Amino acid sequence: MLWRVENWNPDVARQCRQTEPSLRLARVLELAHEAGLVLPELDLPGLEHLLEIYRINALAHVKYRPDPCRVPLTLFRAADGLDGSDLQLGWTSLALGGVEVVVVPGRHETLIGPAFARGFARELETRMQRNEAAVLPSLEI
Repeated sequence: MLWRVENWNPDVARQCRQTEPSLRLARVLELAHEAGLVLPELDLPGLEHLLEIYRINALAHVKYRPDPCRVPLTLFRAADGLDGSDLQLGWTSLALGGVEVVVVPGRHETLIGPAFARGFARELETRMQRNEAAVLPSLEI
């Protein structure tokens, strides 16, 4: 988890590394609260639960092998995470209907946070309305 903190703030990561290992998670939570990065009601058991979910999701991600399908895909990318590599992140081999990449402000971790949620929601709504307009006429009711 410290690598995530390192990307967020190297000084904070350094502080955490200097903290007793058994107390690190509590220290990360304390610093995240101070920086306003987590909801005020998030406590240590809640964070431990979230980390377990993250661990399970990471394991599922490594094991899952989806089959290609002939549908278009809209991929939302955080502007702060772009590194010049493949903008489509390999999805073209799975989304045979094409991949539209939409770059939105923020980092992956902040896309639905207070600072960026409205912009992300606008982009999402635009795509959903466009897709609904394309799909509904072909449905027989």
